[in-house]
Amino acid sequence: MYLRGFAVAGFVGVALCLITMKPSQANELSMSDRNFLKEAAQAGHYEIESANEALARSQDKQVQEFARMMLQEHERIDKELNALAVAKDQALPTSASMMQQGKVLLLKGKEGHEFDQYYAQHLAIKAHEDAIELFEKQAKNGDDDEITGFAQDVLPLLKQHLQHAQSLKNHVDSTKP
Repeated sequence: MYLRGFAVAGFVGVALCLITMKPSQANELSMSDRNFLKEAAQAGHYEIESANEALARSQDKQVQEFARMMLQEHERIDKELNALAVAKDQALPTSASMMQQGKVLLLKGKEGHEFDQYYAQHLAIKAHEDAIELFEKQAKNGDDDEITGFAQDVLPLLKQHLQHAQSLKNHVDSTKP
């Protein structure tokens, strides 16, 4: 009887410790942290895929230059995100979301100046606006300190990308045939 009471007391003590621990302490991430990792990975794949498409198809030097920069910087961010996910024992998606893939397909259906306009507006400006919103939310409300720190570290670069994207759109708009 004494041993049974001791076992129950021990179980209750462990349960209370687990309940009061932060998710990262219990080796589990909150749903919002897991969603951030997933959506950040998809956004990165979207940027990389659309940049590759722009490098292959655009004739505009500034579009190609922007795409090259996006490719290099988002591949670096992707490596950092993957390392963080491995450290947190989280599997990440290996492609953009279905919606993002659909936008890349729409891009592939465009030619010449129309291609450049679509890339600048939808895959440069809008994609970075969405990414900034995602990273700002994580930076303000994230539960895991390392994931939140990653979002805070990447956010200034995403804002810089948005400024470059807006300049690119102005350039593309000024070169209408």
